[in-house]
Amino acid sequence: MKCPYFNICGGCLYAADDAEYKRLKLAKVKQILSSVVEDELWASPCFIDEGTRRRATLAFTKDKSGVSLGFNERANTNIVHINNCLLLKKEINDNLSYLQNMINDICNVNIYEGKGKKQVCKKINKGDLHICLAENGIDVVLISPLLPNLEIREIIAEHLNQNNMFIRFSWQTKENSTPEVIVEKNKPYILINGFYVYISAGTFLQPSFEGEAFLRKKVSEYLQETEGKIADLFCGIGTFSYELCRKQNTKILASDSSHQLLKAFRQSLNTNQISNVDICEKNLFKYPLKEEIENCHAVIVDPPRAGAAKQIETICNLKNPPEKILYKSYHKTEFY
Repeated sequence: MKCPYFNICGGCLYAADDAEYKRLKLAKVKQILSSVVEDELWASPCFIDEGTRRRATLAFTKDKSGVSLGFNERANTNIVHINNCLLLKKEINDNLSYLQNMINDICNVNIYEGKGKKQVCKKINKGDLHICLAENGIDVVLISPLLPNLEIREIIAEHLNQNNMFIRFSWQTKENSTPEVIVEKNKPYILINGFYVYISAGTFLQPSFEGEAFLRKKVSEYLQETEGKIADLFCGIGTFSYELCRKQNTKILASDSSHQLLKAFRQSLNTNQISNVDICEKNLFKYPLKEEIENCHAVIVDPPRAGAAKQIETICNLKNPPEKILYKSYHKTEFY
């Protein structure tokens, strides 16, 4: 199906099923790795279908005509109002209009800042929404520099009570700050390798379950015969740790810098009674693991787009380097 917003909305440079996009993507990756990978070692690529994306960040604005909720125009800050994005899961698309109405009610509220003669009245007229579809419903984080007052909190609670698909709504004053949970009807969770994994507000997940499952499958295949100590670096919520923890005679060391992610990881490990995963909270960009990963049989490295040059250099200089290193790279994507 052709997207009605294509070449208007700045979300996609290529159509999801565009054969040319797939050809160019594969050629680019091969070009980058051509000096270290021989042609016969390439495996078949996996491209994920449209209608599978379980998370998205949408922008919104409010003016006299109402609320626009969607993605920015190509090479522009104007917002293209989206009623149905072909990349998103149906459950998210079906509730975009409901979110729009909620945002409209929030934007109509007067927010007073300061005291006495210095008091000023403000209204929210723009912001972002992080939307994530968990197994048990939709999790939303609104990003706005203005703090929600009591009236806004009541509006959020009323809207969530009227729609069973929304299970949590949080507020974030700026990117990378810890979101404040306004309403939580249920703790959002996803399933990884049969484990219930609870996610905190704003948690980074693979865009689709299908993509995540493919990556977990490949990690499991490459480490099928590996036992002993395995390090899961830049582990996030522990996607690969959950995949490997059922292996016999395996001990996993999972490390990341995000206190919020690791707190949820620990809670889920306890809930699922997993005892062979240890967590190490550390900034691997500044302080890469060394002694902790000596004598590891395998190391999984799953960094953000900044890469992991310092940690990889440390691994290569170990006295007893791992037998296998699995590096998962976030190559720049053409989809938001």
